[in-house]
Amino acid sequence: MMSDLRKAAQQALETLKYTYEVLGLMAKGKEAMAALEAALAQPEQEPAAWLYEAGNDRTLHWYKPPLYGTPLYTAPQQREWIDLTDEEELMIGVATGMPGVAIRMIEAKLKEKNA
Repeated sequence: MMSDLRKAAQQALETLKYTYEVLGLMAKGKEAMAALEAALAQPEQEPAAWLYEAGNDRTLHWYKPPLYGTPLYTAPQQREWIDLTDEEELMIGVATGMPGVAIRMIEAKLKEKNA
């Protein structure tokens, strides 16, 4: 069974693909399609439990999720690395006086360490 979030991602991907085929998209549209395709290729992880919080009341539900519960997973979900945009690199360079090459080298090292 597909989660609501996964259904929404699938619908967004289909809309982006249709828009790309009919109207053409800029680079950001291609990036969004690639990110959605990568996320949808991952197996969906089922929560181990759900946390319900109301004021000072916190309870765990193991079998049936509460209406407004927060899903809890056995392992942290993996997040995809997101590169800095050109605008973000420029802002950092202006604020620190650092050349763009140095910023990209730092970003590459961080990406390597977090892989």
